[in-house]
Amino acid sequence: MCSAVIRIRRLKMRRYLLLLLMPVLWGCERQDSVSAAIAQQYQSANGAVDLTRIIDDPWDRVCIFGPYSSINNTAEEMNIDWKTLESSNTESDEGVNRLVFLSGRDVVAYVVHPRSQGDFSNLSKQCFFRESAKFIDQKSPPEGWPGLFPLEN
Repeated sequence: MCSAVIRIRRLKMRRYLLLLLMPVLWGCERQDSVSAAIAQQYQSANGAVDLTRIIDDPWDRVCIFGPYSSINNTAEEMNIDWKTLESSNTESDEGVNRLVFLSGRDVVAYVVHPRSQGDFSNLSKQCFFRESAKFIDQKSPPEGWPGLFPLEN
């Protein structure tokens, strides 16, 4: 009988843990799908990325944090309500950028995106309004290193 009670408790605990982890797992899956959509555009459109076609949720600007950006300090300077996001390895991982999609000060979505699939790092600590969130890969930019830059309208 005791082992049956323990099994039931374990089952209930597993269900409880799964319910707690669902938002986290969904967030990871969403990050992966957003990053995959950016990579797909980057590869199929000769280095062009239109972020307005990636996130359906209402957002009015996207802020970019490149490698080694101190996200918490920068977010405060940029007037972003950063409390909703966990810490990131972008401060120490030179292979990724973090894109944060905002509606006002509120975070709508975010993604940790590999630079090899579209490098936004030249644009670190900059925000772009939704209408201007279109980028093109430049192999020989006038300043900086090769990567994505705002598309001139």
